[in-house]
Amino acid sequence: MTIGPQRRMMAADSSQRDERELIRRIRAGEKELFHDLIRPYERSLYAVIHSVLPNQADAEEVAQEAAFKAFLHLDQLADNDKFKAWLLRIAVNEARMRRRTDRPQLYQALE
Repeated sequence: MTIGPQRRMMAADSSQRDERELIRRIRAGEKELFHDLIRPYERSLYAVIHSVLPNQADAEEVAQEAAFKAFLHLDQLADNDKFKAWLLRIAVNEARMRRRTDRPQLYQALE
């Protein structure tokens, strides 16, 4: 059985409303709901970071840092922005910063 395009759009609209409601409640002080907000994106978050940082331990650490940064700055998410895109942008930036800071170790002088 396949789901028609109209039903998929209705499901996406519903999940987007649920996401906006979670964000509203987190901003209002229900901080414990942040895990419910981020849970659907955990695999995407890790995958995008791992594509920049192939080391598994580094990717896991940066994923946690990106999630924490998103939590701290959730008030900066514009109402019309999509949370997933915003979160993944934070993740890519964090991964690139980690890669940049680790790079000097690659070029140490041979003496």
